[in-house]
Amino acid sequence: MIQTKSKVTVNQPAKNKIASQKTLKEVFPISINNFVLRFLLIIALVLMLAGFITGCEPEEVAPPEEAEVNVTAGEGYFDPDVITVDQGQDVTVVVENVTEEYHTFTIDELDVDVSIEPGAQEEVTFTAADEGSFEFYCDEPGHRDAGMYGYLEVGEETDTPEPDDNDNNGVY
Repeated sequence: MIQTKSKVTVNQPAKNKIASQKTLKEVFPISINNFVLRFLLIIALVLMLAGFITGCEPEEVAPPEEAEVNVTAGEGYFDPDVITVDQGQDVTVVVENVTEEYHTFTIDELDVDVSIEPGAQEEVTFTAADEGSFEFYCDEPGHRDAGMYGYLEVGEETDTPEPDDNDNNGVY
């Protein structure tokens, strides 16, 4: 029997490396200094903390803006007969009397009572402090019964009584 010797080479570097066999330093020759890495990490944490703190601050609630409502006082009616405002809002109601009779715009619960001469215009300002439904009406004899009333709605929607269909059609 004849023995032949063969030469075996171990751990010979290949001349043509593929990308997956390259070291990280060969692919990315720029190294990031530990100081720079720590600095960037601290900046990122500070920005995240600032965002968290800013997001946790209570929102400032702006006071409701002042509302101005124009109301017409006619023969046996107010138009509109429902006024809706936000709670806490300052409300200015401008009432125009388009008749030849005296009228009032009265809200008992809010101490509102203004008289309007025939053909004139008056305004009253008040704060809608309490939530709820408040009736406004004309306090001249017989006018409320003839249909001269409506409702001031303050805050969330409330159950407002529907005005009577039998309002005497403006006849006092």
